[in-house]
Amino acid sequence: MEAQDDLFEELLDAFENDDIEQLERHFGGDENPVPESRSSFDKPEVFKAINEAEYLRLADGLLESTIREAFGQSRGGKPFRESRQALQWLMYDSPLDEGYPFSYRNCCKAAGVDPDELREQLIMMKHRLT
Repeated sequence: MEAQDDLFEELLDAFENDDIEQLERHFGGDENPVPESRSSFDKPEVFKAINEAEYLRLADGLLESTIREAFGQSRGGKPFRESRQALQWLMYDSPLDEGYPFSYRNCCKAAGVDPDELREQLIMMKHRLT
């Protein structure tokens, strides 16, 4: 897991610093190039502005659906394979998360839930089910 964390940090640094050579080394170089991929770093993508109510709805929905996914439940209640990625999102903590509006901690805050308390409850629930 430590090697995976190191790779994640390395790739995050490459994205933040627009280190295209590092990203190409990891993702296979120009074997399958995306047209104008180099110029896309120069132009920020424009997103439609959302209001606070829309953000709260999205953050709450993301939190709920990720919990369902981590425990192997769909919105309709049908069981499916548990998602390791969803569980990692729920358990991952980083000081950098404060800057991301859809991080676990910010989604919890938007939903009016204490992130640490929810995480403890989810861990206990996961242990009971396994």
